[in-house]
Amino acid sequence: MTATTSSTGKRRPQPHYGWPAFGRDSDRDNVSWRPAADPEQRVPGGAGAGGTRAGAGAGGAPTWGPPTIAPRRRDHRHRTPTVSDRSTSSPECAEFARLQTERVVALPLVPDPRPAVQHVQKCDANSVPLVVGGQDARLHEFPHMAAIGYRAAAAGPAIRIEWNCGGSLISEVFVLTAAHCTATAQGPPIRVRLGEHNLESSEDGARPVDVAVSSMVRHPDYQPPARYHDIGLLRLARKVTFGPAIRPACLYSLGEDGEDDSLAGEPLVAIGWGHTEQLGEKSQVLQKVVLSLVDQRTCSDLYSADASTSSLARGITADSQLCAGVLEGGKDTCQGDSGGPLQVTSPNNRCVFHVVGITSFGKVCAARNSPGVYTRVAKYIPWIERHVWPEERRGGGGRDTT
Repeated sequence: MTATTSSTGKRRPQPHYGWPAFGRDSDRDNVSWRPAADPEQRVPGGAGAGGTRAGAGAGGAPTWGPPTIAPRRRDHRHRTPTVSDRSTSSPECAEFARLQTERVVALPLVPDPRPAVQHVQKCDANSVPLVVGGQDARLHEFPHMAAIGYRAAAAGPAIRIEWNCGGSLISEVFVLTAAHCTATAQGPPIRVRLGEHNLESSEDGARPVDVAVSSMVRHPDYQPPARYHDIGLLRLARKVTFGPAIRPACLYSLGEDGEDDSLAGEPLVAIGWGHTEQLGEKSQVLQKVVLSLVDQRTCSDLYSADASTSSLARGITADSQLCAGVLEGGKDTCQGDSGGPLQVTSPNNRCVFHVVGITSFGKVCAARNSPGVYTRVAKYIPWIERHVWPEERRGGGGRDTT
């Protein structure tokens, strides 16, 4: 992510894990190497936050891309992110929102007042400032952010982890990410870290926990090198305990009218630990940047040269992909941000994030006329629900059409 970063304080020691067999559901594979403030998080378990943006990089690593274009502005600034009433994820999202409010009894300033009960949000209402450029995120500002770890090359008998992709915690045991993050030159992901801020410092105030990846699933229509259906799920080896530093995000769905035009003019927040410039170093501190939706026609025109290639044979598909960035350049996601969320908050509860897109690929990071491309989450909600909440889905009689 293109932003200026800072990295101070004592360097965090690199954890050395015994080699976990991929897919093994073992508490031994799930031990947090850093003590947690919450006693419930001290038991084996946990997870992280991370980032990498994809494109066509060396070694099969996905390449991240560019800026964004000013969309046609519509007055949707107060439109609430929605999930269809038929969606299994809707009650789950409502439950997540309730976790972020508290019941307060107040007395109105009138004669003989009756107590009034209100539900107020528990997080800092100003925790997601609409910044002009990329900058460091605040500690625990994005509690759903996950860093996805891979075994480092030539690590020896002990496991050394490299955090090369990001994801979003969406339930107690599932992280949403990009499909291209599930199979890399380093192999499959083996760890997820949650509650992280600075990947290298142990003096950042964070108490991250790591959890082993027990299994993963890619969308069945994901066929690399094509960049369509770039969405995947990581199942954690154990449930995580929600708290102020670790809690899930909701899934953004289509509007009630069936048309997803509510994002035009809406600030979209992207986050990750990716590169802060095209050939620069990855950030150790979680970065955030506010982007704008790029209209589909403009984005398709900018990627028209790629339409004749195997990676984008059908061009940018409006139903399953969206573009965001800054057309003038200077703000973008980049290599290392892949799999991370593009998100909005609900005007009714700024503590709850709704994942709109998944960082997928781009051209030159933060270059002019080079918006990044994101997997459109709304398209895949039935598929996500089938894997994350299968019992509820069967009970509702829903049919997966994606």
